[in-house]
Amino acid sequence: MQQLPEHFLQYIWQHQRFDFRDLRTTTGEKITIVATGALNTNAGADFSMAKIYLDDLLWVGDVEIHWQSSDWYAHAHNKNPAYNRVVLHVVGNDNVAATLNQKGEKVPTLCISAAMIEPELLSKYAYLGAQKQFIPCYNHFAAAAKEVMPDFLPVLAEKRLRNKAQIIVQELETSKQDWEQVFYQQLAYSLAANVNSAAMLMLAKACPFGLLRKYRTNLYQLEALLFGQAGLLPAQSEDLYPQQLLKEYKYLRQKHQLAPLRVETWQFSRMRPPNFPTVKIAQLAQIIFSREHLWASLLGVKNWREYELFFGVKLAAFWNDRYNFTDKKSSILPKRLGKTAIVHLLINTVAPFLYAYGLSTGDGLYQQKAVELWDNLPAENNPIIAEWVKLGQKPANAAQSQALLELKKDYCERLNCINCAVGKRFLGIE
Repeated sequence: MQQLPEHFLQYIWQHQRFDFRDLRTTTGEKITIVATGALNTNAGADFSMAKIYLDDLLWVGDVEIHWQSSDWYAHAHNKNPAYNRVVLHVVGNDNVAATLNQKGEKVPTLCISAAMIEPELLSKYAYLGAQKQFIPCYNHFAAAAKEVMPDFLPVLAEKRLRNKAQIIVQELETSKQDWEQVFYQQLAYSLAANVNSAAMLMLAKACPFGLLRKYRTNLYQLEALLFGQAGLLPAQSEDLYPQQLLKEYKYLRQKHQLAPLRVETWQFSRMRPPNFPTVKIAQLAQIIFSREHLWASLLGVKNWREYELFFGVKLAAFWNDRYNFTDKKSSILPKRLGKTAIVHLLINTVAPFLYAYGLSTGDGLYQQKAVELWDNLPAENNPIIAEWVKLGQKPANAAQSQALLELKKDYCERLNCINCAVGKRFLGIE
């Protein structure tokens, strides 16, 4: 049998879309299913409170689903006491001698073969898995999209926003609820062009907001710290400003015992100069310089004009005719964050933080504010969205473009058709 995604096996287990007569474990015990259990979308086994008979003994506990039984060990369930409650391991391919829990006890295993799965359902799913186009149901998408997508898009947008927010909440737990530091990290990450996003995050951790706050009122010192920690200050320069920054950084580095990143961390090649990391770091410094607080200041922002004032900073005069410290001067062009860049920050940083703040405080008004922000921002334009437009899905706003990105990433690419509104139509499992 071709490899099937776990969510497909979860579905056929939950809804018993397989021949469950005369079921046996891999060691020959007779299985009688009383209850498949409740699907668990949080950490832990896939189903809880399942009830099954193994021969004549009733077992109540969890059920874990994997494509192959070796995934039990690949996911380290054998070291996790939470999986000691598993009473049945359901797999599509049994490829280990035994499944052992953290106590060293054998976990009964049921292998569901292709012959046991409803033939029409398996055939349709195999067809989707064999497709090489933009999405598995490319040739059948239009037929169902008009009916299901209007209701499905808001669900996808909310799911994507919640997922982004939950990542922030997890980061807050490891940073002792330091909202300013975590927001600063995400802001740095989102400011950079994709190729330098990871490097900007590294910089934000190597040069924490608590340190920058000490020098917030002095742009010169802020840039010295950020560019110095980034490893981007040249050892020698004909320009006075970089020389001054390097001198100041050497003092601050010794004072605070800092360790800079390597210059090789950053990418400049094949990038438009406005996206150079030097420009983005200068923009980050200016935003910090302009605000005593980052996240706290944004909580009260109400409209686009206020967001534009917050993020639309003008850089120091040095950057008017430069994009980095080493190239020759360019034509004079003040470096501001434009509308497109600000919209990107609002979509990927501000809205998820508002939603996360609502989750953390229990104040649903902030979650609603996040949803409304996406609803009122223009849709993104990127290669994935362009493909959706070809399929007749032109997003009207950021909420819809984010929903389409979620659909592509979490459903189409994972062959998660079993949980997709369009996929369900094709598979006949509405």
